[in-house]
Amino acid sequence: MEIAREGENGVVRVRDEGLGVPEDERAHIFERFYRTTAAKPYGGVGLGLYISKEIMVRLGGDIVLESASERGSVFRVSLPLAPVSAVVS
Repeated sequence: MEIAREGENGVVRVRDEGLGVPEDERAHIFERFYRTTAAKPYGGVGLGLYISKEIMVRLGGDIVLESASERGSVFRVSLPLAPVSAVVS
């Protein structure tokens, strides 16, 4: 995991060592009930990334797949940072 500030956003990059995402399926992985062909033999219903995307969008941020291979993926989560004056002590 990697945490950084990029402009007015806080960014977290999460790397996994899973199955990866086939290139021709990457555009669909945040769709509700979508499961890659590589993941179908395993459990799950295809809601995890969809729900993650919905949460990020509702909070004013985003989640994207930055890279993927057969040995895992890198996801980038970005959320706007609150101005210092808005932080409650």
